[in-house]
Amino acid sequence: MSKSVLKILILTLTLLTRTTSALAMARCGNCGRTPVPYPLSTALNCGDQSYKIRCTGGTLWFDAMNGSSYTITSINSLTQRIVIRPASLARDACVTSDMRTQGIQLDDNLPFNITSSNTILLLNCSDAMLNLQAPINCSSNCVCHSYIKDNAPACMRSSLCCMFRTGGSQTSYVVRVDGGGCAAYQSFVNLDSKWAPAKKWPEPGLELEWELPQEQVCKVTVDCKDLLHSNCLADPEAWGQKRCFCKSGFKWDPIDGLCQSAKCRNGKICKPKKKQMSLIAGVVGAVGSVSLAVMTGILVYKKNQHTKKEAQKNLIKGREEIAEENVNLVVYMKKIMNEEKLMDVVDAVLMERATKLDLETMKAMGSLAAACLDERRQNRPSMKEVADEIEYIISINTGDVSESKQAQL
Repeated sequence: MSKSVLKILILTLTLLTRTTSALAMARCGNCGRTPVPYPLSTALNCGDQSYKIRCTGGTLWFDAMNGSSYTITSINSLTQRIVIRPASLARDACVTSDMRTQGIQLDDNLPFNITSSNTILLLNCSDAMLNLQAPINCSSNCVCHSYIKDNAPACMRSSLCCMFRTGGSQTSYVVRVDGGGCAAYQSFVNLDSKWAPAKKWPEPGLELEWELPQEQVCKVTVDCKDLLHSNCLADPEAWGQKRCFCKSGFKWDPIDGLCQSAKCRNGKICKPKKKQMSLIAGVVGAVGSVSLAVMTGILVYKKNQHTKKEAQKNLIKGREEIAEENVNLVVYMKKIMNEEKLMDVVDAVLMERATKLDLETMKAMGSLAAACLDERRQNRPSMKEVADEIEYIISINTGDVSESKQAQL
């Protein structure tokens, strides 16, 4: 299979968003077209309730203190960061629209904080700001003057503006504006240090990050039903509180919200690998889909995990890792598909929880991947045909195709 086709199959996984998972904590569905990764929560039945954001009208919002809210413009689940759009200036006045809440203020009891990647421009400042020392720059050559000239003419009445870079305890939870200091502000993420007035200003944004979550709080065992291999036990760090702690032999994966096996071959404890893609369980936890995760899980697992034993046995996490060293992935996948043994390499847990439609979708994706592996170039589907087939499979999975047409799958 070509790299481009494999990328399409992987990207397709992000399009299916069910609200529950057989292997991991429940992930929230999309908000509009934006996926909501774990542990972010838009409802009481998904995500971690300490990581609440809001989905209104297909748009994600971050609610700060004192009733202020900001649109979320991007989310990066790998770096645990989100970018929000700062408040705008009031019409015909150099005053920010969130002056009432004194700018952006985060609750330091919640797992969000402002990163050190933001450049803040403070506008319409009082002379008291001149007494502040570096790293705040309130000089006449500060780039804030260029911003005012290009984007905020109402602020030209004030001769004083400043700039600073977030970072440290003073700016971890607040970008403050008030009548006694500066009445307006603007923020930019990763502003080029060599930025010059001749360049176009980037889109405003303020980058926040979230702490990796702990295991879910629980009261009774049934509260941990969505997290396999866990029990509701007393939290040693909080008296009177319980959490869904992973059973012996498993470890908590805070990125995907699941209990991951801590054992490798021969019962030895595995050392954690940096940013290693979770196997099928990790993919399912990330996108909340049993159906399409299987095929990509098989490919990723086979590519990254080689041992010196038999290749014809099991591949997916949850079974013993047995594979032949340097075995050709394409040849192996052809062998599986030719012998109609795709379902034999799927984790038994997934098979047990999967519906009939899930199983049929797995087979359809397997057949599509097999077609892409055909030795004869003229028999392989084009990129458009692959995309059309994936779209059709998704439409069936999401219920957009009638039952009569589903029989074609």
